[in-house]
Amino acid sequence: MSLNDRSQRDLAAAVNALTARWATTCSGESVVMAGVGAWPLLAYLATAADGPGRVELQKATGMDATAAAPAVRAV
Repeated sequence: MSLNDRSQRDLAAAVNALTARWATTCSGESVVMAGVGAWPLLAYLATAADGPGRVELQKATGMDATAAAPAVRAV
């Protein structure tokens, strides 16, 4: 499966948004973070979760769980 241009932009935006949300919680000390490292795991976890956990993981990934897992596999 390959991602079309729009899907690639959506995926990049979701990963960047995750990193940006994390960055807002930083204290200003030296920190290294990358949503691109955690995003695939969160996307896979969202597909297996249900209830409030699924909702929270979908918010973290910025995508519906049904769309997130195929996006991970395509990358």
